[in-house]
Amino acid sequence: MADGDNSTLYVLYGSATGNAEGIAKDLTADLNDNKATRLPAPFQKAVCWELNQFKKCLKEWALAPANGQKHGALLISSTTGNGDSPENAGRFTRFVKKQNKDASQPKPFEHVAFAVLALGDTNYDQFCATGVLIDKMVGNLGGTRAKPLVCADEGTGLLEETVEPWM
Repeated sequence: MADGDNSTLYVLYGSATGNAEGIAKDLTADLNDNKATRLPAPFQKAVCWELNQFKKCLKEWALAPANGQKHGALLISSTTGNGDSPENAGRFTRFVKKQNKDASQPKPFEHVAFAVLALGDTNYDQFCATGVLIDKMVGNLGGTRAKPLVCADEGTGLLEETVEPWM
């Protein structure tokens, strides 16, 4: 990709049981299969990776896109246990926490528009804690919210009613 290119929309997920992964992969396939109607400009394609693969994006995201628009990231994560991140999102959450503690660091999401879909279960005290943390920290690190945080409750059996409108 050329310096400052923002033709790729990144769909990054953290998943423990496979729900967030399935949503992310289905969304990516839908975006790529229906580019004309579903993939917003200026994006030419969507790619799907685990949140822990975020470093592949950082060099690109550090550069302001030539067209003046933002890079795009859709971040989908479940919460495990008592508010823990899934294993495949742990490096990402540690990164954003560390970056938030050091105000002298550059803001890694300054050129990124993002939206977060948090999956959780209201039967646990820390409902959607990982997604809430990601939304807050990415915003603090310069990211521009393209959509407000959405929290989907896996405990009600009505997950699709929240997920579908977000997608």
